[in-house]
Amino acid sequence: MYKFDKGVLLIAYNNGKIDYEKLAIIAAANVKRYMKNNHVTLLTDLKTFNALELELNPDQLSLVFDHIIVEDIQHERNTRTHRDSPWNEFSTQFNNKNKHSIFQKSPYKQTLMIDVDYIVGNNSLDVIFDTDSELAMYKSAVSVRNYKPRIWEQKLHPDGIDMWWSTVVYWRSDSELASLFFGIWEHVKENYQYYKWLYKFPGVLFRTDYAASIAAHILNGHSKGNIVEELPGKVMRFSEQIDDIVEFKQLNDYVILCPDPKELWKNICSRVTNENIHLMNKMAILRHYHKIKELIYE
Repeated sequence: MYKFDKGVLLIAYNNGKIDYEKLAIIAAANVKRYMKNNHVTLLTDLKTFNALELELNPDQLSLVFDHIIVEDIQHERNTRTHRDSPWNEFSTQFNNKNKHSIFQKSPYKQTLMIDVDYIVGNNSLDVIFDTDSELAMYKSAVSVRNYKPRIWEQKLHPDGIDMWWSTVVYWRSDSELASLFFGIWEHVKENYQYYKWLYKFPGVLFRTDYAASIAAHILNGHSKGNIVEELPGKVMRFSEQIDDIVEFKQLNDYVILCPDPKELWKNICSRVTNENIHLMNKMAILRHYHKIKELIYE
């Protein structure tokens, strides 16, 4: 049933404005360079795969991806507003409604799924493969400015349940717990308006973070502690959509311009080295794609 023992799963679907295939190349290259468990599978659609083949020659492709799954998918409508720095917004399709299906599609016995805007800079996530954990995510997060996330990214409602991030998810494919979790995730997705009313969270966008959080909450409600475990380090570091990237020095060494969320004209520069970071401003990453590609294949 499973092709491989353990590895990293990436998902990339282009949407006309964001080149997810390029983000996947960067994410995969960092996994290859900094993790020990670095067998990488890409889950994508035909349109994105065609763009990938135009971007990389076969030798370059094989250096970053060990296995590619190409599907014929009709993506459900899900429009998201992105910010690129404090001063620019744009809306585009966000192809994420099938994310719960990764449980059935993963070729690994032990899978670490990471979003393609999560940039690995060290090997700390390797630890999870050598534990007895059946299912793990991040519940806590802190920005590169050392700010906590906004309240709606700590809880689904100020008086509601805890937020769990679907940015990085680890599971064992033979785990009944993991199977149940992804099944509940799918159920929440199919009944999203009901759960939006029940848990009182805002917005019209379908958020996998919210669906996964509700699934984790339901499972954890059957235990005194958390059945869903937290990933190594227990805190996900992130850079906000209003942040911009000044320079890439190495794949895990870059400088980020960080506006104060309360006073956007006030900025600090934060240098990130040897860290795993969720870089939410995808366009900022892509502006440095050619320099990053040089670093990958130097």
